[in-house]
Amino acid sequence: MNSQNLRRCREYCRHSSVNYTEISSRALMTKSVQKNAMDSVAGMLLPGTLQKPAHQGATMNQSELIEHIAKELGISNASSQRLLKATLSEIRDLLRAGNAVTIPHLGTFDTATYEEHRGYRPASHDFAIFPKRRVPVFRTGTLLREDVYDIESDEAGPQT
Repeated sequence: MNSQNLRRCREYCRHSSVNYTEISSRALMTKSVQKNAMDSVAGMLLPGTLQKPAHQGATMNQSELIEHIAKELGISNASSQRLLKATLSEIRDLLRAGNAVTIPHLGTFDTATYEEHRGYRPASHDFAIFPKRRVPVFRTGTLLREDVYDIESDEAGPQT
């Protein structure tokens, strides 16, 4: 961290509740992680311990989802598309109005509100006021979480 960045961190800490050592250690840690990312990954992982990637199979796009729904319900692709678009449109409209949408066994679509706050933009080395904003969030339901979690144990084979 150069002296100009240190001065900016100290100035920011004087005007906020953030601890200076916390900011400087985060910045140093980030810099060291960026610098030595490949070395640390290669040095820390033992052969045969690499985790499988999160998306192992092909991802399903919207048209494939529409076809799957049409087959499952025995309706045309056009009807399936209208059904999917109407569902997503209704969820979007309810979120815009500030309502949460809970689908049993799947999860809850909701919004989170972030208040206006002062922050540091590392790209421009400047402080800025970030406006109040509302963003969509999704919390998985318990059954979905358990089903996805159980997939890993299913791949290992039957227990003996």
